[in-house]
Amino acid sequence: MRKILGLMIIGLLISTSLVMALPKSMNVAKLRFLDEQISVGDELIASFNLENDDLPNMKNVKVTVLIYDLNLRKRVGPFDLNRNKEVTRKVLIDVPSDTDPGYYAARVTVSNDDYRRVKHRFVYIGPRIVFTR
Repeated sequence: MRKILGLMIIGLLISTSLVMALPKSMNVAKLRFLDEQISVGDELIASFNLENDDLPNMKNVKVTVLIYDLNLRKRVGPFDLNRNKEVTRKVLIDVPSDTDPGYYAARVTVSNDDYRRVKHRFVYIGPRIVFTR
């Protein structure tokens, strides 16, 4: 029983020290597409709230949005993100008018030379709505 208890305590100490040893990181606190639904030919707006959780000042940070199936890529930056600060940025992407309506996977990468965070989201692009009189 003492051996089992001793092994459990050692295991707890090792797992606790591993968790405590993990470095703080850059956090993508909010990532959202501003319009619930956009239509083909419209502009897609992605908004990001980035936080630097106790990393050294981050230089040359870039945010890249890639929509694979539409071969769309847009980047904002470089900009700096200082320690324990946050910043909000927007990326504007023109959706071609010949795009088929549907759900599309978007890959969002926030990076500089030292750190990288990748998030994936789906965005719905609906058919073009035409109003007539």
